[in-house]
Amino acid sequence: MGGPGELDVEARLKQAEQRIFHAIQARDLAALEAELDEDFVLSPIGQPEQDRPAFLAAIRDMPYQILEIHGEEIRVHALGEVALVSGIQRARVALPDNGAIVNAATAFVDAFVRSGAGWRLRHAVSVELPAPPEPAA
Repeated sequence: MGGPGELDVEARLKQAEQRIFHAIQARDLAALEAELDEDFVLSPIGQPEQDRPAFLAAIRDMPYQILEIHGEEIRVHALGEVALVSGIQRARVALPDNGAIVNAATAFVDAFVRSGAGWRLRHAVSVELPAPPEPAA
């Protein structure tokens, strides 16, 4: 990133990602709606796309509990009225059937659009990363 204004944009977009992670974990649909553009679309590679209402319903109806969720290797590229935020989302999840705890990793690229004085998430692309191999016994 370049000058001081761009550092502010980078910080604001990283904060937006953190708010989105928190809202997903808490199933806080109102907070999530505040971060999403009206034309939001999730494009998970290898799965059907979800528009804003379908995405919000999927978060509301998650059959598992997210114990922890955070981002790693977060990078921001501001492109005027659009910004790309990429990284790896890591989550610890409790499964509903047996309560087993699993770790999931998803690579993502989020496209934000400038909205007034802030930013709103317009398009998200994600791909589930394979689980690391079990250590040899």
